Amino acid sequence: MDALERIAFDRLGLVVTPAGPATPAVAAPLLAEFAHAGVRFANPGAVTDGLAGPHHALIAHVREKRGEKGRYAPLFAGFPDRLPEFDDASFRFVVARARMAGEEHTDERWRRALDFSDLGWWPASSIPQDQERADAARRAQAALPRDRRVEWLTVRLVSPAELEAGLREWMRDCFGSAASLREDVRADLGVLVKRLGVDGLDPAEVRFRENRTLLFELIWAFERGRLPSTGATPDDLLRLFAALTGGDASLFEPIRYPRLSRSDRRVVVNTLEASERLGDVFRRRGLWLAIDRGLHVGEFRAPRVRETFARLRETRHDRSSFPSRFERLLATDYPAAVRLAAAESPGLLGRGLRYAGPEFDALAEAYTGWMLRDDATSKHAAFDPATVVNAFALTGRKRYVVPMLLDLDTHEILYVDVHLNGAPRAHVEREGHDIATLVSAVAARRNTKLSVAALARRHVRVRGAALVTDPAQATITFGTTAGHTYDALNPSKLLADLL
Repeated sequence: MDALERIAFDRLGLVVTPAGPATPAVAAPLLAEFAHAGVRFANPGAVTDGLAGPHHALIAHVREKRGEKGRYAPLFAGFPDRLPEFDDASFRFVVARARMAGEEHTDERWRRALDFSDLGWWPASSIPQDQERADAARRAQAALPRDRRVEWLTVRLVSPAELEAGLREWMRDCFGSAASLREDVRADLGVLVKRLGVDGLDPAEVRFRENRTLLFELIWAFERGRLPSTGATPDDLLRLFAALTGGDASLFEPIRYPRLSRSDRRVVVNTLEASERLGDVFRRRGLWLAIDRGLHVGEFRAPRVRETFARLRETRHDRSSFPSRFERLLATDYPAAVRLAAAESPGLLGRGLRYAGPEFDALAEAYTGWMLRDDATSKHAAFDPATVVNAFALTGRKRYVVPMLLDLDTHEILYVDVHLNGAPRAHVEREGHDIATLVSAVAARRNTKLSVAALARRHVRVRGAALVTDPAQATITFGTTAGHTYDALNPSKLLADLL
């Protein structure tokens, strides 16, 4: 079975059908064979004769996914109609040992001593097992009728172009997710990048560190020459090196520099040359100085890299970088710092120009979360643990949080702790012009990530399911309590199953 078709079937419920004629004499047996494996089509009219032949591999894949990896024998003769009243392993071996008294210790004699099938006990749990009896039971199973119940797997027939488009969209969704990807998903993404390339994937939209590192690792493996055009930062390259050498991609531990050919080093240097954040090498000066010894930047036409690394060898501080210039102005000329941020890093204004204390990792305790309050007044305690709906520890190297007060009845933001000062006026990603726009941008932040509702609707669409309003009629439910299939407040199962 082709790898792309297998991934499309497993992940999206799509089956490719080649263009061509469709005749009832071919379509009817095909649909019957799929139905026999528990597969039905949302659009059976799209079946073409070209599906005949390739369908054998697909049906075999379905059967294997559902656990059919050969014929199975029942647990014991008469199962499940004649079940043993009890089964005691210790008793088995005591009796078997007694049966073996005076007997030669051969496999056949031990098999017979451990055979309690006359009591209805499962011989397969005895040692050794009776292979001939098991083979006979498997052959007998092949002649028995099937169960009347079918757990249907509904899939959709698509053209090759639709299949590829669906896979590309799935790739974008996976890389753009804000959670770690399962190993099987990572393996499928590797196949897709190798077969389809990275056209349509924007690394700027891949924010989650592990997924971003995986993307660059795959680009390095299959389309290395494209790395300079991806916007990869110096930190991205360090994490790539860590992944290639089995190191720590968090960069909290020293990493090893991979063995690179001259052409590989040219790709790395060109990526640094093209990076708008080349000055970030000063943030991890020790790592880059160690890498510099094997990178040989002087061999390549990369004036920015050569000049930056020359300063890196001489000093710990890059006084020409935006952070350095911004920090100096912030201490001496606040309005000038605002103007500099507006010109070179407008997103910084959206995060608030204020000192916010040490990094979260440096604090003994740091928590955030949200409360649901009926009495949110100055006459009541500002913090009431009984009203906390969700809370989690703040970790990492960030320094700030944004307190917000929301009225859930009027759907209004009553308060948001964002302070701006100076001229020009506030900018948010070059579009905002005042505090109102800034607050709107903060409120709209929830739209930058996939909501649980959107995730549920996507699975409804892909699985060909239907939405119901009565939970009693649903086979899968979403909510905010443990009584639902997926609890949005405890998303570990949701992330593992649906992303």
